[in-house]
Amino acid sequence: MCCWPSPGNVVPETTWTVIIAPSALKALGGLPAEEHRRIEKAVKGLRAGPRAGGGKPLHGRPQWSLRVGGWRILFRVDEGTRTIFVTAVGARGDVYKKP
Repeated sequence: MCCWPSPGNVVPETTWTVIIAPSALKALGGLPAEEHRRIEKAVKGLRAGPRAGGGKPLHGRPQWSLRVGGWRILFRVDEGTRTIFVTAVGARGDVYKKP
């Protein structure tokens, strides 16, 4: 599992912790380098909060979605601990089909 910020960093109170599921890391690792960089930048942007980077809650699901070109980042939000859990990264047409 990966998370930003790393435990040794001092961060302001407004920063959220982002935790990436192993399956999302695996999907991210299989992308072309340019797409990988764009998605990694978007995930790091989630440290400012789920809405800061353009994240939107999904209807009928306890998840949020962040659009990065033709790719989507799915994540869950825990307001109490200010934690964002990235659960999936994938192509727009496929990522919503996964459980």
